[in-house]
Order: sequence, then C-alpha cells, then structure tokens
Amino acid sequence: FIRIPTTGHFEVAKIAAVSTGAFRYRVRDNRNGRMLTNDWIHVNAATGAGPLPLILPEPIVWQPNSQLQFDFVDLSAAPNTIYLTLAGRMIYVG
Repeated sequence: FIRIPTTGHFEVAKIAAVSTGAFRYRVRDNRNGRMLTNDWIHVNAATGAGPLPLILPEPIVWQPNSQLQFDFVDLSAAPNTIYLTLAGRMIYVG
C-alpha cells in the first residue's frame, strides 16, 4: 500500500522497479475501489529500471489521503524481492 499524504495531491510521472525476478502487478485506488490498470501488467511492459524509469505518456494525479494498493504475482519460481518507485511531485493546495 502507498498512502498519499493529506497535505496535497501527488502527480506521478515515472515508474521504476528493481527485483530479483520477473513479476506482474496491478494497481487499485482503495478510496473508490477503482482499478487503475486494466489487467495484470508484466514488469517489463510497464516499468523501467532505476536510471531509466518508464515515463508515463500522461502524468497521473492522486487526491490527498488516497491509498493505492499494489498487488504482485511472482513469476520467477524463486524468492523474489521487489522495489517499486513512483517518481513525481506533490502539489500543495492552500
């Protein structure tokens, strides 16, 4: 889970992942139950690596206090450690 702080909106522009094996994932907004991905996404199709993150065609903005749920499916048949990073900016509203 990732919780967006109550202090502002979070605009995500890039996604990166590092793992010890292959995996698939999907994303849900727990605030309204909406799936943000149509289906399971393979790591190679929708993330980049640390120095070369996937740049989204259009940034995604999440409301303050939203909770994002990331579900993972391991495809490696071995112990798998996953680090997922969302890069963007906080938009503070006054």
